[in-house]
Amino acid sequence: MMTLIGAALLNIGLLTHLKELFKKPHLLLTTGYFLLNVLSFFWSENISYFDERIRIILPFLILPFSFLSINRWEMKWYDLLLLLFILANLLGISWSLYQYIQQKESYDIAYSYSKLIPTPFKNDHIRFSLSVVMSICFCVDLFLKYKKSFVRILLLFIVCIDILYIHILSAKTGIVAFYLVALIGAIQLFFFYEI
Repeated sequence: MMTLIGAALLNIGLLTHLKELFKKPHLLLTTGYFLLNVLSFFWSENISYFDERIRIILPFLILPFSFLSINRWEMKWYDLLLLLFILANLLGISWSLYQYIQQKESYDIAYSYSKLIPTPFKNDHIRFSLSVVMSICFCVDLFLKYKKSFVRILLLFIVCIDILYIHILSAKTGIVAFYLVALIGAIQLFFFYEI
């Protein structure tokens, strides 16, 4: 967080970045999310809860300035970030499946009572299932970008692990998100790419 603040506020071209912010609607939208929550102060009776929420979403105010202050990265650095996310996600899946295998019978019984297997993200199944879907999207993006057969086979293997895990996890939000992304990808492939 401190690095983001430093990159956002201590950059010499702050006024230039402020002007640039208004030209990029996706970054302005991120700042708008913060401002929308600030406006909710006028309808809030619980000031301590409001203060806590504002501190949590403060990065939404700072992130656009941080992104603008970062000089233009080479594509390989973005790909490296995607690979790090995919690796972290695989580690989370491995940990979760290890917990599941240790007490498989009890977790299988608990599924009938809507109790899911342990996950990272403070055991938040929805967020972790959405991160698995993001990992699938990143793998597909890298698959289309790289032509080396070893890398492509490895990415397909990771996608298969992610798809299998998301069905084992059985978080409805993640499954729906996966099938929506798959449907949109199939439509895009059918209409916009020559096969």
